Amino acid sequence: MAGLTIEAFISMKKPGNAIPSPSGSRFAMSVSQYDIEKQRTQESVIVGDIGSSLSKTDTVLDGLKLSGLVWASDDVLLYLRPGGAKADEVDCPIDKSDKEASKLLEARAESSGVELWSVHVKDGTKQRVGQFPKGVEPANMSFNPARELLSFSAEVYASDPALEAVAKIDKQREDTARGSDAKVYDDLYVRHWNAWSDGKVNKVFICKIASDQAGTLQLDLKAGFMSPIAHSKVNSPSIGGGAQDFQLSSDGTSLICMAKTPELPVAWHTRTDVYAVPVYARNKDEKKPLPLTTGEHGATSSPVFAPSATQTSGKAAWLQMDKDGYEADYRRIIIIDLETREKKILAMSEWDRSPHALKWSNDGKGLYLLVEDYGRTKIFYLALDSANEHPVPLTSEATVESFEVLPGKDHRLLLTISSLNAPNEAYLLEASSMAAKPTLTRLTQLNDLSKLGLEPAEDFEFKGGNDKTIHGFIVRPPGVKSKSADKKYPLCVWVHGGPQGAWSDSFHFRWNAAVSASRGYITLLMNITGSTGYGQELTDAIGNNWGGTPYKDTIAGVEHCLDAYPEIDRERIGAAGASYGAYFMNWLEGHPTSSFTFKTLVNHCCLFNIVNSIASDEQFFPEREFDGTIWSARENYERWSPHNFIDQWSTPMLVIHGAKDYRLPIAEGLSTFNTLQRLGIPSRFIYYPTEGHFVEQPANSLHWHNEVYKWLDEWLLGELVNMWMQYYIAV
Repeated sequence: MAGLTIEAFISMKKPGNAIPSPSGSRFAMSVSQYDIEKQRTQESVIVGDIGSSLSKTDTVLDGLKLSGLVWASDDVLLYLRPGGAKADEVDCPIDKSDKEASKLLEARAESSGVELWSVHVKDGTKQRVGQFPKGVEPANMSFNPARELLSFSAEVYASDPALEAVAKIDKQREDTARGSDAKVYDDLYVRHWNAWSDGKVNKVFICKIASDQAGTLQLDLKAGFMSPIAHSKVNSPSIGGGAQDFQLSSDGTSLICMAKTPELPVAWHTRTDVYAVPVYARNKDEKKPLPLTTGEHGATSSPVFAPSATQTSGKAAWLQMDKDGYEADYRRIIIIDLETREKKILAMSEWDRSPHALKWSNDGKGLYLLVEDYGRTKIFYLALDSANEHPVPLTSEATVESFEVLPGKDHRLLLTISSLNAPNEAYLLEASSMAAKPTLTRLTQLNDLSKLGLEPAEDFEFKGGNDKTIHGFIVRPPGVKSKSADKKYPLCVWVHGGPQGAWSDSFHFRWNAAVSASRGYITLLMNITGSTGYGQELTDAIGNNWGGTPYKDTIAGVEHCLDAYPEIDRERIGAAGASYGAYFMNWLEGHPTSSFTFKTLVNHCCLFNIVNSIASDEQFFPEREFDGTIWSARENYERWSPHNFIDQWSTPMLVIHGAKDYRLPIAEGLSTFNTLQRLGIPSRFIYYPTEGHFVEQPANSLHWHNEVYKWLDEWLLGELVNMWMQYYIAV
């Protein structure tokens, strides 16, 4: 059996999203690769031509600790480096064991601000363009060639929202604390996801990048850094947001952005509003961000100007949910005439898919949509001047991770695509018209997995708990064919998080089905009730139903596969999940089945007692999921809480939790493990002090994978089962 080993998986190239040059003639991709032996992540940037299949790519940057990659022109890329960087040096030591080099580089970076650099893609010449004030971490960079404007976001203090004030206020706060590390809060968030709130807010900033007669780019220090929303209550990107939250107009005169509604407490509301504001206001009135959203609504996303639009002319579009407090509501497309302020809501009553992102076509007559659909993420095109409001699919397979509209009259898109058996690669999509079949040209081959013998994932369907059709993927070990009864293999059932999420035909760098299958497990990915990409009705149906229909779906799905696929060994079945999936492991623990038995469970960042959701960060989430607060709807919380069913617990379980998971605090994982231990159930607890809801550090990811499959192997493949069970019976 060949396959994808854990070590090969951890050390493979991890490409970012492909970004096009201004003319659309070239693309660039950042690539990171972890060296297990040296314990070092190597960062690089590749550049290639758009148009030819598997075009030759050149590595233009290597060995740097870089971020924020953007094109300044067809020949020049801009990127960020730590303070004190030098053109002829790397930004991190060759080997992590070189502690002195690490300390020197870290001290140098901390003593000065982040730097902006450029590289000429033809000859590799690197130049320092400028430096940001100390204490500032620029993010979400974008460059506007028309006005030579660099836009980015940064965290600043609301009391003095200038970049130059960040380090000064940091120092003042440190001096005032007089050695204390206490934090004082008068409102929420106290902490969010994996970090404690520090009193800073996000603002969009803009700076001028000047070019001298020799063509050398320099940050215009005279013009400095300015923010059109600095002295307003509009904080963009919103908490957890990114580059998709704001955009400059094509002429660089106007900014459109989305932000949390200032008057509403962030922890109980998902509502955000869309604003437009001139970049360089002429008076105080113009400085006020103009709200484009009105009335009651929920979250907004993807605000974008149409080509040639500004704050006061042309059109803009965004996505908008109806329900405040529900983060998985259906996203409607809103189009506004910026001169008349008239809005149009595209209902698309016969199309129940919810777009994730949108961009205008070059002629302004249509929108490209990124949409989850039946276990894939696809590109659709919606013609705005057509009587048919049903979007046309431009892709059908795999998952489009990102897309960029290329210049020109035809439909030309630069896509980043992955699948269950292949990580990100760049592709060119072309269609002369919507009547013509689009062509897809692969531009890169950064990871060649063709020799690993990975089996393609198979789609399957079955009738779920409410007699609804449920879709899923089954992924077999290398060389194992469908419905082959020559040998039987253990089954590992994965339950996704969310719960409003989905397994898709995409390459996941945490929960990777190819790795699981390569270990010898038939891996089952089912998009049960609550999943996205199958219509809003299925997504909404999990509300106040966490352990109800989704549980019935899961059991029905496993029973279907046991009947349909003779290669599955019904005596060796395990399950694993994270977040809601980990909650589900606790639910399975307390709800054993009669038709088959789960031999073991793997639980990553779980919920043990749902009443404890009051300790989480985003309070709108449990209040929506369980139809009220813990005091107004206590019976709903208790009904679906795993801790109320511990009298049925008996299945061996691996419990994993990160200390910095503030969405599902570590007490939930400890409560689960303590209960298992008190009941004498074989169990193991793995604690990651520096990880949050996700295990993201490469060394920890390597450890996580080794421990998870060690545990599964013990219970589904190995000889330790008898030893454990003898111990359990004795206790």
